[in-house]
Amino acid sequence: MNEVIRSVKLPDFLDFLLITYETVDKVAEGLQQSPIFYTKLLIDASSITKAYQTNHMPLLIVADQDHTINFASMGCSDEVVHGLKQAILEVDK
Repeated sequence: MNEVIRSVKLPDFLDFLLITYETVDKVAEGLQQSPIFYTKLLIDASSITKAYQTNHMPLLIVADQDHTINFASMGCSDEVVHGLKQAILEVDK
């Protein structure tokens, strides 16, 4: 994620929302090992992950300032990361 964030002209105008079923302690431990820049956290949100049936996979959504969703995907394959980067760059114009 940080590689994608670094490629954006003005990353401080972006917010990354991390929604996870994990506990606060588990997320804190993970972020100490691999911090994610510009991230807001929604931790222990199993009701959300269950409702969207994520199967514990990361959901990646890009929305513009008008809250229009420009990109949405699940997982972290190379194709998903490429699409994420393109969508962020488009919103960053």
